[in-house]
Amino acid sequence: MPAYAASKIEKNRKVEARRDNETSERRKERQKAGTDMATHAVTSQDFNQVVESNDLVFVDFWATWCGPCRAFGPTFEKASEENPDVYFAKVDIDQNPDLASAAKVQAVPTLMVVKNQQIVFQQAGALRASDLDALIEQAKALDMSASDDGSDTPSGVSAE
Repeated sequence: MPAYAASKIEKNRKVEARRDNETSERRKERQKAGTDMATHAVTSQDFNQVVESNDLVFVDFWATWCGPCRAFGPTFEKASEENPDVYFAKVDIDQNPDLASAAKVQAVPTLMVVKNQQIVFQQAGALRASDLDALIEQAKALDMSASDDGSDTPSGVSAE
C-alpha cells in the first residue's frame, strides 16, 4: 500500500474516532439533562407545533413493516445525535395516515426537511450517512431570507 493511502486511512480512522467520542459525549450530556432521545416521535396532533417551534426540522416518514426504513433508522438516529441544533422527527405513517397524506408521502422512507416553516427538501428513499450529512450541512447553510413568503405553515402541509 502506498504511503499516502496508509496516511489517508489513518487520518480517516482518527476522524471517525473523534466523531464517535463527540457523539458519546453529547449522549452523556443529554442523559444527565434527561433529554437522551435525539429523535422525536411526532404525530398529526403536534406536527405543526414542532415545525413552528424549530428553525430546522428533518422528518423521517417511516413504517414498521418497511425494511429500508429500519435500515435508515440508525443512520437518522446517529445524525440526530451529531446535530443537536436540528430537530429530528419520526412520523409513523400507519399511526398518522392523515399527516402522511397531507405531506404527499407516496413511499417510505421519505425524508422531508423544513426550514423556517417551509419545505426545502422532500425525497423518498433511504439516504447513505454521507448523503444525509451533506444534506444537513446544506440545509443549515440555506439562506431563507430571500425565499420567505410570510407563510406560517410549510407549503401545503398541515395536520389540521
